[in-house]
Parts: sequence; C-alpha cells; structure tokens
Amino acid sequence: MILQREELERCNGCGFCQAACPVYRVTRHEGSTARGHHVHLKALLEGAVEPGHAVISHFSECLTCRACTAHCPPQIQTDHIVVEARHRLLAFHQSRLEHFALHHLLADPARLRRWVRLLRFGRKAQPAAFLSLLHRLHLLPSGLLRASEMMHRPAGGFLYERVKRLNLTPTVASEKVAYFMSCGMDFLCPDAGEASLAVLRKLGCEVLLPDNVCCGLPAYASGDLEAASRLARQNLGVFSEISDLIITDCASCSSFLKEYPRLLGEEAVDFSRRVRDFSEFVAAHWPPSSLSAVLPSTVTYHEPCHLSRYQNLRSQPRQLLNSIDGAEYRELPEADWCCGGAGSYGLRHPELSLKILERKMTNLRGTGAEILATACPGCLVQLTYGVRRWKLPVRVVHISQILAESLF
Repeated sequence: MILQREELERCNGCGFCQAACPVYRVTRHEGSTARGHHVHLKALLEGAVEPGHAVISHFSECLTCRACTAHCPPQIQTDHIVVEARHRLLAFHQSRLEHFALHHLLADPARLRRWVRLLRFGRKAQPAAFLSLLHRLHLLPSGLLRASEMMHRPAGGFLYERVKRLNLTPTVASEKVAYFMSCGMDFLCPDAGEASLAVLRKLGCEVLLPDNVCCGLPAYASGDLEAASRLARQNLGVFSEISDLIITDCASCSSFLKEYPRLLGEEAVDFSRRVRDFSEFVAAHWPPSSLSAVLPSTVTYHEPCHLSRYQNLRSQPRQLLNSIDGAEYRELPEADWCCGGAGSYGLRHPELSLKILERKMTNLRGTGAEILATACPGCLVQLTYGVRRWKLPVRVVHISQILAESLF
C-alpha cells in the first residue's frame, strides 16, 4: 500500500477541497472532491462497496493536480490516495491495450517511436472529416476523436532524431549536465525541446544525452505500480554512470523523477537529488553574458500543476519571463488552475477536460496577451488545442522557446 491507513483518517470532512477542485467546479458532484475520494477508498478497503464502474469512474475523474492539498488544513495528499485506489482497482479497469502500452511500449523507446509513427500515418490517411463522421455515427469514441484533433506532425522529425544534427558543445563549457528527454518533448513538442537544448548550450552547458525511457508517471498515475517501478529502475540504470545534474524541460517528468524514492526507496535517493526542472536550473544561471535580442510582446504564464504544487517552483518561470527585454509580463488569473490536460485525461474524459480548459481560455482572453508560456509539453499541447478551438490570437510556447528567441 502506498500510504498508511492513518492518512485517510486525517480527513475531517471540512469541505475546503470543494472550492479548489477544477472537476467539482464542473460536476458539482461530491464524489469528485477529495473528501469524496477519501470516503470511497475507505468503503473499498472495508468491503462496503464492490469494485465496479461507479467507483472506478469516481477515481478516474481526479486530475491529481493537488489543488485540494493546497487548501486542506491537514495537508492530505489526495493524489496518493487516488493512485492507491486505482492500484487496487487495476484488474477491473486496465485494458489490454493500456497494459501493452505501459509494460512494453514505454519501456522500449525504439518500439514506441515506431508506434507513434504508425499513429501519425493513420492521422494523415484518415481525414478529420471522416473521423468526425464516425464519431457522429457513434462508431468512434470521443476520446479518440479528441486525440485525432490534437495530434500533429512537427516538421523536422522527433527530437530524438533532431539532436543527432545539433551541436550541443558550447564554445566554453562551464558545466556538464545530462538531459532527460521526455516522451512529450520527443514526440509532440520537438521544437520546444530543441529550444531547451539551445538555451542550455548558450548558458555554457555541455549536454549529455543518455538514452532514457519514459519517467513512469503515466503508469504510476493509472495505478500500475509494477510498470512504473520497472521504468524507474531502467532510468536508474541508464544514469548509473553519470554523476552530473539531470535536467528535463517537462514539469511532469521532473516532479516524478524527484519522487522515485517513494517507489524504489534508498537506491533512488542520489538520482532524485540531482534532478532539476529546466526553469529551476536556468533561473539559477540567468541571464547569460549577453542578451542579443529584444522581444516586443505581451506575455502571460500558465503554471503546470507538477511544477507549482508538486515542486513549489513558482517564482522561477516568472523571474525568467520578466527578465526578457521588451516583453510585458501580465499575470494570468488562476494561473495555477489545471488546464484539464493531465496526461491522457483529455482522452479519457474529453467533455470534462474541455469545460476545465474553457475556464482557462476565458482567463487567457482577459489578459490580452499575445504569448502564453508554460513549462510542460502536456500543458503545451492542451493549451495549443484550446487556443485553436476558441480562435484566440495567442501563440502558445514552452518557456524555453521564448528564452531562446531572446538570445538568438
């Protein structure tokens, strides 16, 4: 069991979690709240409810964004409770396809890249209009339609392919770092990943590129602790001969890599202590010797949950954005509210995800900003989709992209 039973008993039922929960704001259902999850897990442990669709759906709705924990007087980490419940219900909700993806695809980067290429080919071969027709005829789940709408093929190939053509050695090297390449940056946001590497090089970093696998967060979040632990151990092996800092530009990866000791214990402590999020590392080294460009624009920032609440990294991205010449920074209302992406959440719960995203887009429109920056590829994809859907004149970028543009 991930948590002690006493963790559940600490909930006093005050209901402060209601006001903070993005899902409850949409559903207005008590089962969507943290205290609702506590009640359901207690009932499950005591045998008062049988594992089934109803109880599975309650735990599936949680974003694990930790907004409830931030508003909870005893600071109960409900995300741990939800993952524990998903773990106990795994046999009842994990499909063969999900098991294959978590145990076989994520553990083999080469195989995973072949499958992503196949999916992209399918997206190109099946026009969106045809997929939309299948959905209207109830022949295609809304989650798969959403995936089709969000999937795109950046020019230039995967980040893994691009880095072979990049010069990652600075003119004068002041520090050596290892880059943890996230699945999101590799497949979905390679432009942002390339910008991150350019910024690190500009800061004088010699960048190593170990052949890591998925961090394991998708498996962990689904409750598959066996797959998550296996992926974590693979990464420990990959980085076993490297003693330098480990930098990743995916907030979800950096938060989970830092939590490896919860999965693996003492053997992962040294590894996790060396992990730094991109914004965390760059803020400590910024600015470089010279800024060569002025970026005239208005900029705002969306906080990824895994950066702000999981790692308490709030000031660093804002510090970086405020340092750019010519850029006017405007604070985004409810910047720390989840955008509704949460990994595959938008595919599992497309309607809920859209309603949560709509609130974010309304706040974005109110800023009048021309650029929306964030620090996680999952958020980047979700927010880009939102801007396109609501037709907002806003460019969505990873923070590394706007920094790179201010340097070159």
